[in-house]
Amino acid sequence: MESGGSLHEAEDAARRLATELTLPRGYDETIGAGLACVVAAGAIQGAVDKPWTTVLLALALVVFIAATARQVHRFRELNGVWISGLRPGATHRATLLGMLVYAGTVACAMLAADRGWWPLVAALAIAAGVGYIAVSRWWMRLYREEHER
Repeated sequence: MESGGSLHEAEDAARRLATELTLPRGYDETIGAGLACVVAAGAIQGAVDKPWTTVLLALALVVFIAATARQVHRFRELNGVWISGLRPGATHRATLLGMLVYAGTVACAMLAADRGWWPLVAALAIAAGVGYIAVSRWWMRLYREEHER
């Protein structure tokens, strides 16, 4: 009987956590913008392949990693926990879609850059960032719905 009560308490705690999670201001937008910069810089580097484009890509990656790390830190401060996007459960389909959006926009941006279609490269980079934002918000809805049951 005692272990059943503990299990019920743990489930209640998980439900409360899921419904009370708060994203820091600009969380999705910061990560989405950083991702867009990485996609654009990667496409430029792949097509132009000069020392300056390698530096551009390295800078984009450093800024993206630093900004994402800062947002993760802010999330932990605000909520007291971190929840991995790769966790098992109902969120898998959102995680998979996010990976497909990223891979697809990277591949298309690199192809567009090889052909010198720079406005399309920019549009695809923006699509990668906006796609991240949309998928991240869907992921959070799925996470909350999973724990409301």
